[in-house]
Order: sequence, then C-alpha cells, then structure tokens
Amino acid sequence: MLQDDSPPIVLPPTGPIIGVFEEWPTRFHQRLINLKAPGSTLLVTTDGVTEARSRDGDFFFEHPMLDVLEENRTRGPQEQAQGLLRKALDFCDMRPHDDIAIVAARFS
Repeated sequence: MLQDDSPPIVLPPTGPIIGVFEEWPTRFHQRLINLKAPGSTLLVTTDGVTEARSRDGDFFFEHPMLDVLEENRTRGPQEQAQGLLRKALDFCDMRPHDDIAIVAARFS
C-alpha cells in the first residue's frame, strides 16, 4: 500500500529518438528526481504509449494516461504496466501507430 498520496510526476523526454542521429549519445541529458521509497513505482514508456491517439485525434497523454496512473497506483508494478498498456490500446482502438514498451520498477 502506498504511504504517499502525492500525484504522479510526469517527466518530459530527455532527448531525440535513439539511433537516428550519429551524435545521439551527446544529445541526451540526465534528470534527477527523488522517489519516496518504500513503495514508489517508476514507469518508463516509449512514445507509442503517450502518443496513442483516439479516433478523434486526441493523445492518450493529454488526460487519460494520468487518470490510469492514479487509478492503478496501489497495484504492483507489473499490474500497473499491464493496466497502462490495456488502457492505451483501448484508447487507440487496438491500433497503435508506434511501438509500445513499458518498464515498471518498484522501489522498496
């Protein structure tokens, strides 16, 4: 059970897509955040999740994604990742336009 009820923190991208630019290793920068362990979960996604689009052209990231993160916050990391994947695919009618990957880690 989470001991902290603070809202999810969304970090913006740290650089361009990997492997497209020859100098891509120098185009990234680091971000440092403090996770409130125990019980903090880190979810990292590809843009296939955040940029999933509805039939109306809305992006998943703009609102539904944060709701899904909030709804699933008390679940284990694997369940959080699976719930996020399910909702993203539902949002785009099971027709993603990009790769989708989600990595979840629980800190204790």
